[in-house]
Formats: sequence, structure tokens, C-alpha cells
Amino acid sequence: MNNSSFIVATKTLLAHAAIFVIMLILISIFSYFNSLNNYTCIMLLISVLGMYLYSGYILTNSKTQGYKYFAVAIIGLLIWITAYITSPNSLNYKSDSEAGIWMIYRYYIAGIETPLNYISSFNIADNYSIRLEMYIIAFLPILASVMQYFGAKWKLTRLSKV
Repeated sequence: MNNSSFIVATKTLLAHAAIFVIMLILISIFSYFNSLNNYTCIMLLISVLGMYLYSGYILTNSKTQGYKYFAVAIIGLLIWITAYITSPNSLNYKSDSEAGIWMIYRYYIAGIETPLNYISSFNIADNYSIRLEMYIIAFLPILASVMQYFGAKWKLTRLSKV
């Protein structure tokens, strides 16, 4: 990986961390005012996706390869695979000693997962399938990277028109 790829990958990871902090602040504010309902959480999820899109937009300066925007997904999938190999039958890191790596993964995806946790109609626990939940949370960092990639593509199309 050349220097430019490393810089873009680092910036996407920093944007991922910033979005995590912003989402925690927003969830805290809405929780404080007791206005955390399904509609608020759906709007927060759309806002998070918009933040990922915008972060890809502002990180792009010139023509670049798309793979540079998938650092969040690659690291997320590596942590997910490690967690899955370590504990394929349990996500409960609080009571299962083998599931500890899932806690790290849940922190890693918390910025994009948190609004989903508060949407009552999206509650996986109603029809609980541990495999379904594992696959859904595996998709979240990929979704974040795809949004960053589309933000970069959006800026490149705007730059090419100028």
C-alpha cells in the first residue's frame, strides 16, 4: 500500500471514529429529552449514512482508486471473522468468556449500529437468531465504507464537470 492509500485509509478510519462520537452525543441528547423513538432513530440512521457519504466526499481531493475507501470495512470484517472464529455461538460478551472479542466489534460498529438498537420494529430479539444478528452486524462496516466510496465518487463526478 503506497503513502496515498495509507493516508486515505487513515482519514476514513478517523472519520469513522468522529461519526461514532457524534452519534453517541446525539443519542445522549435525544435520550436526555426522552425523545428517542422509532422516527428519531430512523432519522439518526439516515444522518449517520449521510455523515459517511459526506466524509467520503470531503476526503477526496483527486482521482483515486476505490479500494482506499474500504479500510473501515476491511478492519471491521477482520474483527468480525476473529470474533466469529472465537465464539460462533454467542454474542453475549457479558456472560460468555469466549465472546469477549464481540465487545470490541460492537464498539467498532457502534456509530452505525446504535440507532438500530433503539428501533423497536427492528428488534432482532423478537425472532432471535444469533446467526442473523451476526450477519447483519457484519454488513454494517461494509455499508459505512460503501457510503464513503459513493461520497468520493460523487465528488469526482462534480470535479469532472468543472
